[in-house]
Amino acid sequence: MGERTYQIEHDDFLITYDPSAGTVSEMKGATVVALERKNPCYGPRKADISHASPMGTFRPNCLTIYGNHQCNLRCDYCYASDKRSMPQKDITTAAVQAAAEFVAAHCRKTGRPFVLGFHGGNEPLLSRGLVEDSIACCKTVADEHELQMLSFCTTNGVVDRATAEWAARTFHGITLSWDGSQATHDKHRRDLNNRPTFETVKRTAEVFRKMNVPQVTIRVTVTRDSVNQLCESIRYFRELGFDNVQVYPVFPNGRGGPDKEVAVDQADFVFNFLKARTWARGRNMKLLFSGTRWDDYHDRFCMLNQDNLTITPDGFITACFLATHNYEEENDRYMYGRYDESSNELCIDWEKLRRLSESVHRTNPQCDNCYNQFHCAKNCPSICPLSELELESEFDCTIFKWIGLANIIEATGHVVDINTREECMDYFKSVRITSVPKNNGNERISHNN
Repeated sequence: MGERTYQIEHDDFLITYDPSAGTVSEMKGATVVALERKNPCYGPRKADISHASPMGTFRPNCLTIYGNHQCNLRCDYCYASDKRSMPQKDITTAAVQAAAEFVAAHCRKTGRPFVLGFHGGNEPLLSRGLVEDSIACCKTVADEHELQMLSFCTTNGVVDRATAEWAARTFHGITLSWDGSQATHDKHRRDLNNRPTFETVKRTAEVFRKMNVPQVTIRVTVTRDSVNQLCESIRYFRELGFDNVQVYPVFPNGRGGPDKEVAVDQADFVFNFLKARTWARGRNMKLLFSGTRWDDYHDRFCMLNQDNLTITPDGFITACFLATHNYEEENDRYMYGRYDESSNELCIDWEKLRRLSESVHRTNPQCDNCYNQFHCAKNCPSICPLSELELESEFDCTIFKWIGLANIIEATGHVVDINTREECMDYFKSVRITSVPKNNGNERISHNN
């Protein structure tokens, strides 16, 4: 579609949003807010994947390692399939080195730091030796290319104190999965023996805070039974000294996902998120919903959108964070390369990568002309662009659209002040939105909200 501007009208304001210029204008007060963008291009980056050379325009600056499938929790909302049935296989140092060489070459060419992450359907800190070896390997590669290396880890926090202290000394940033108060957290996040984990996670968090990890993000999974406690959870984290929290409603139907009974009502989530964010802002606390990020042009969570090369324990290169292995080719449609032991090289299927990239950037018909399409995850991972049937599916995008709309409104200084779920629904439904193509001012499209 061509470039458009969006007129957003309410009894209290008349706003024009211009995505290509990165501006929001309050027409009544003639206030123009120029938005700072991490990526100043118009719309999601359209990857032009070259299959002629590994040094084409696919330029990952981040290597994410899925080390194995070991996990000490049995969260009842986990999107991953049962990891106990998977082969107990660790990624090899040779595969890590080959992937690191590939990423480092692109980092050097583009002048960016080498970013290293540990994640992927497991608990990385259970395999401290494997993580240490991988970090050492990547640090050697980064040094050879004269690159700064920044390492990150996602953890469930259910580790002993010594491991928590080691992690605090090791990583530039840590994301800690923690759902809030004891009752809220322990309802879903229990260990393999069905024991609660809250106290251990709290102890780990205290270690991270006291040892001044440069960047700690608390990651909260919101369910139907916890959504109304979201403000309480944010206050609790603030009391403990944490000011960077990311929340996301539980994936209702991700591959291997949980019972839909835990899925969050869309309006409930928007109301409680905005109420919690208003409270957090008044205390210099950052509360983020990654499905709609106002400070960045972004699309789905596909690794190809993030300049991220992700390698699985069995040595495959995956385009999806849910596809953590390919032992029996069950996730083959997401894989575009693998480590080849015979040649000791990372082999990329450039033609498949090109096809994947084209598929990733296909737009669901209901996203056409939407004011939030440049900041929206488009119901990923529940709706996947790598499946024709799924891409044509209708989905409820209330959360994405309403939070995106609140971002636009609040960018001009207006406060979205709502006190109940019903007020929330009435407020956003009363906002009138019209889009106008820049090259044809006569074609106006009204949007239902």
